[in-house]
Amino acid sequence: MIRFIEIGDQIRCEVVLEDDVPAKEFAWFDTRTERFIDIDGTQTWLCWADFEQDYNDAVASGHPPYGELQRYKRLYGYNDMDIEVVAEAPKPTDDEVEKFMVEVTDYIKQLEKKL
Repeated sequence: MIRFIEIGDQIRCEVVLEDDVPAKEFAWFDTRTERFIDIDGTQTWLCWADFEQDYNDAVASGHPPYGELQRYKRLYGYNDMDIEVVAEAPKPTDDEVEKFMVEVTDYIKQLEKKL
């Protein structure tokens, strides 16, 4: 099962989208593998357009991600389908991203145990 994970501004807190809308970073978690979905080295996205582009590029290169694009779109939790990034803060280090992903994975496992 795929889960939409809202990251908000926890990793990149200074990203600004069109019309001064703050970035709402997100990721996808695969409960079958208990891992975040990785598309060509990317595990987080700032807007739907970024994810859709990465997804389509992966399909075109013969490495489609798990699940159909329409399924992701139904699960997508933000209403910014047409917003594009106009300024981006410096990327976090690999260690910062890894630490955050481990924390979120642990949290999701705790939630699943309660279900």
